[in-house]
Amino acid sequence: MGRLGEDLVLLAVGADGRMAKAPRLPQALLGAELAQLATAARIRVVRQRVVVSSTLPLGDRDVDATLARLAAVQQPPPRMSKVMRHPPRGIRAAYLARLAAQGIVRRRSTRLGRERWDIIRAVARADLCARIEAIVTSDKPLSMDDATLAALIYAAGLDAVVYPGLAGWPRRQRLEHIARGTWPAPTVERAPAAAGSPSPTNVVADGTIQGANDQVDLDVTRATIDAVVRDSMRFIMDAATHAVSVAEHHGHSGHGGISHGGGGHHGH
Repeated sequence: MGRLGEDLVLLAVGADGRMAKAPRLPQALLGAELAQLATAARIRVVRQRVVVSSTLPLGDRDVDATLARLAAVQQPPPRMSKVMRHPPRGIRAAYLARLAAQGIVRRRSTRLGRERWDIIRAVARADLCARIEAIVTSDKPLSMDDATLAALIYAAGLDAVVYPGLAGWPRRQRLEHIARGTWPAPTVERAPAAAGSPSPTNVVADGTIQGANDQVDLDVTRATIDAVVRDSMRFIMDAATHAVSVAEHHGHSGHGGISHGGGGHHGH
């Protein structure tokens, strides 16, 4: 899942350099970071609270910063809804900068000083879209990486960017089904154990005990990632519904639009 955040942001970059209107993208990016931490056995979701299992860094500056923030507020562990309510400021810009550093996009300014992002390595986006197409046309259990990517694409509102218009509706519907868990269950690859984690039960000659322990570990990993994606999506969709209802109320009452402060960087 190491490229999950970059993939989401790359999908949001339009052919004209404009960023797609995806107001839920920051929350989806935070959900991607939490999914990476869950896969690496750094966090668990217990009774809708985010519990840090290990503070060992993954070597990813942004994801490690999120882990450090979570580790600092473990008395008691924060609720998932609270975590999702406050994605790091500048999280989208941080992932755009990562794409630029990899030579995938390049920043430019228009004559009016507006920011645009040109895709330099078109093959990167084409490969990503091909992967998504393989996901939505598969009738087999998905890997956890693929299921998480599909769910966060839908949660961020990028499904209509990837599959626009009436022709894209069947595939948008499949992304929704995956996001809501009404698609073949994903498979899980074993995540590397965090340093300092309790060692598994001793292995007997035929490997039966080890095999049982491995399955338990996989089940726990999958349950945690499921919880991260499910709770992330629930919060994102609830927030979107609330935003629509507030906008409608302001529209009917004759008030102006709602503005949101910006700026800042992904905190480190």
